[in-house]
Amino acid sequence: MTRSHNSSSALSSSKTGESIGCWRYGSFRPTCTKIFEYTGYVFAHSPEPGSGKSRLLEVLDLLVANSSGLLYQPTEAVLFRTANGKTQLLDEIDTWPNGDFLRGVLNAGFHRSGTVVRNERRQDNKWEPVAFPVYAPRAMAGIGSGILHGTTRDRTFILEMVKQTREERREKFRARKAKPEADQLKGEAEAWVRQNRTCIVTLYDDAEKAFPYLTHLRDRTIDITEPLAAILEVAYDGAPDLADRRLELLEAVALTRKDGEEESADHRRRAAGRECVGVGGQMRTRSASDRVRNLPDSPALSLRQPKYSAGWFSKIPLRIDADAACRSVRTLLLWPDSARSGQRETDRAVRR
Repeated sequence: MTRSHNSSSALSSSKTGESIGCWRYGSFRPTCTKIFEYTGYVFAHSPEPGSGKSRLLEVLDLLVANSSGLLYQPTEAVLFRTANGKTQLLDEIDTWPNGDFLRGVLNAGFHRSGTVVRNERRQDNKWEPVAFPVYAPRAMAGIGSGILHGTTRDRTFILEMVKQTREERREKFRARKAKPEADQLKGEAEAWVRQNRTCIVTLYDDAEKAFPYLTHLRDRTIDITEPLAAILEVAYDGAPDLADRRLELLEAVALTRKDGEEESADHRRRAAGRECVGVGGQMRTRSASDRVRNLPDSPALSLRQPKYSAGWFSKIPLRIDADAACRSVRTLLLWPDSARSGQRETDRAVRR
């Protein structure tokens, strides 16, 4: 299973092969996918072409359940109308001209209850709202690590691809030649999932006790990793190398999620903000305004994000005084999102 992926693509780490194999097993629906509350996406990226991203999707196209085939620049309608019952493979997402429209479908589609509602014409020419299920396993590929929006990345395992050297070149992949073996592997995987469905459900429903080795991860990472852990635990039940397989899964999650790095950057940013603000909202140091400007960025919120360029924050002068810096820190760093939204509405009303 793992060999079929690694032999045709250039993953930066072999640790991710087992995880891709478990993810592939999880695509078999309705036997397995509908068991899980969440399904994590796979995103393969590289800084340059020719690194095996499309090849990975071509291999998955032969091995996953009900593949959509490789989709290039799909419309929003194609994405949500073809999601139900499919495994969607999305290539060259760096070329999407409509990425903002597709983002909503992707963000909703990792959860089992995710739907997109559109008005549809009935036979009597009247219109009625129709809910389209968009929950589906998805694998994506593109050039550049930052082309996915942060909310979509948060639902995704990120795979870095690298070009193979001349010494690493393997037998050339031909889908036509590989298809007979792939069909056999896919049939065996579907039969295995159907046979072990009860065990998978039992483990998944008791995930907190069944997978204690995941508790140190972030909640979102746990959500999308539990399906992989359930499949791995059943596949290697009683095997002497089960502990090694668990370790490989954790190493793969560490490589593809980087929870620690993101959390530490966010923690540093918030800690620096709190250090600047004293009791009663007064700045603790004379150089507070400079320290605010130098706060580290975070995937959760950047002081330089375009979304704030036209808002009240852009009105703050470049050389801000302590009071202005204090208000900025309190609003952008210390308040919850709901409070920030409320403050922006208040500011708009004042300006009007």
